[in-house]
Amino acid sequence: AAAGPNTTGALEEFFHQLDETIGDRAAKLTNKVRTDALLKLIAARRNGWTNQTRWAELIREHLTRHHGHAPQQRQHTDPKGAPSLRSPYPP
Repeated sequence: AAAGPNTTGALEEFFHQLDETIGDRAAKLTNKVRTDALLKLIAARRNGWTNQTRWAELIREHLTRHHGHAPQQRQHTDPKGAPSLRSPYPP
């Protein structure tokens, strides 16, 4: 008997959910660090590792400690003009 799944249905469902989550934003995912973080969050949700109530508590505690401000908002990790996930060559 062959090992492994007999259909690709589960994989197709995952990609469908991924497309619904990211959608048109996929073309704008040019920062590797942020994209990796987003994919980890999607995987956590998909695998049932998330607890929305606990995340809300953690965020609230963090914002309270920082007087309602998230430090260093929208920091870039890629050098300006050289995004890590965009080809340096024009199509």
